Amino acid sequence: MTDHLIHPRLTARIVLLNDRQQILLFQVQDSRSVHEVYPTMTDYWITPGGGVEPNETLQQAALRELWEETGIRVDQIGPCVWYFERVLHLPHKSFRLQEHFFVVRISSAAVSTANMLDYERRMLVKNHWWPLEELSQTTESFLPPQLPALLPPLLAGDLPSEPVRLSAR
Repeated sequence: MTDHLIHPRLTARIVLLNDRQQILLFQVQDSRSVHEVYPTMTDYWITPGGGVEPNETLQQAALRELWEETGIRVDQIGPCVWYFERVLHLPHKSFRLQEHFFVVRISSAAVSTANMLDYERRMLVKNHWWPLEELSQTTESFLPPQLPALLPPLLAGDLPSEPVRLSAR
């Protein structure tokens, strides 16, 4: 597939951290999607988040996606800490996802998927609060792939002054 057929898609993702120093991730199972990071894998873990709607800022999209996918409402989000580009190939269209990751800290909260769209419910099959130790020891796959190594500074409150640009590998 050539680049002129790949549509850019601005996305906002949330690095949701609770007061127990855990990150919330969703397990994706989607046999239709193929992307450059895990070309043959359809089972991996991602942070909450999604596409930016017309006339919406990245921050507004992050707040909306957080509510849609977790049922959690917050008044504001933290800074953008990571930027990650990846290509996602779907049956009829390919996207260059331009993902911006924002930190949100909450006290322990229950997650509700009641506000998810139908396709999200089909793809995001389960969620889990991951402690760093478990995240570092598992053989599961994550997007971004460096997630276990990227998380410790955030948990320690050491946020970058500019978003860290991540690579696909």
